[in-house]
Amino acid sequence: MVVHPDDRKKVLTINQQRQGEEPVPSRYEFKGVTKDNRVIYIEVSAASIVYRGTPVYLVYLRDITERKVAEEALRNERNRFRTLSENAPFGIILIDKEGIFEYINPKFKELFGYDLGELPNGMEWFRKAFPNSKSREEVVSTWMDYLRSTKPFRGSGTWVSSISICFSTG
Repeated sequence: MVVHPDDRKKVLTINQQRQGEEPVPSRYEFKGVTKDNRVIYIEVSAASIVYRGTPVYLVYLRDITERKVAEEALRNERNRFRTLSENAPFGIILIDKEGIFEYINPKFKELFGYDLGELPNGMEWFRKAFPNSKSREEVVSTWMDYLRSTKPFRGSGTWVSSISICFSTG
């Protein structure tokens, strides 16, 4: 394996600094090229030690190509989701396991008039969207039943439901 041309300057600079006893990172990454011309990613961990009375560098190289490929795929999926949700013609929210709102897309804000700071959690959303406590209890109960069930929410055939929602404008 050789250092990829894109990273040669970086690796040379770190090695020169290390030999000049300048402070350098103990861990860094670079791209390499294998004998068969595949690009791989390497993580370097290095430390100064004394071996048989002589100062030496202990260097550990680890192939992190799989991790880098997975990180890139995840970044691409996040960007894809962000693009789709930012441009969706319907409201989208992401809620964590504790019911905390993590994301509201622009259409949700446009439709309901609330931004993420105004809706810290699902229960606050239900309180604002369904000010009538009886209606709210019914909707929350239906929603919780759906979340607990393993069967499809809409089932088969035509499922029709209508619920009045109170918007931020009243």
